Amino acid sequence: MTPPPPPVAEIGLLIYPDCQLSAVHGLTDLFRIASDWSGRPDRHIRVSHWQADASGVAPVWDSHPAEGHRLTHVIAPPSIVMPAHMQPQPARAKWLLNCHAGGTTLCSVCAGAFVLAETGLLNRR
Repeated sequence: MTPPPPPVAEIGLLIYPDCQLSAVHGLTDLFRIASDWSGRPDRHIRVSHWQADASGVAPVWDSHPAEGHRLTHVIAPPSIVMPAHMQPQPARAKWLLNCHAGGTTLCSVCAGAFVLAETGLLNRR
């Protein structure tokens, strides 16, 4: 049996305290539809959900489970609380920085920009 072809992209969605889980699931659905509409099963989009625990940030769900991850993009979704009430996310910011250093494109939706800003990559922008 031949292994499945690699994804054209792996998009990681970062789950953090008070993030909007409906956005996480909605983005997951949209990327699946985009992958299906491509008409190219050999060029699928892999979506994974990432969450922090005591040992760091790790995948907790994967649309195409396989050996290893090669994140091409990470998205910080919106928050369900106002920015002034968002909790600091130093462990997630460090993980985002490590992803970025490895060539991953970082993105955010709405208040997810505050999580992204903790990396320092948005300073003076």
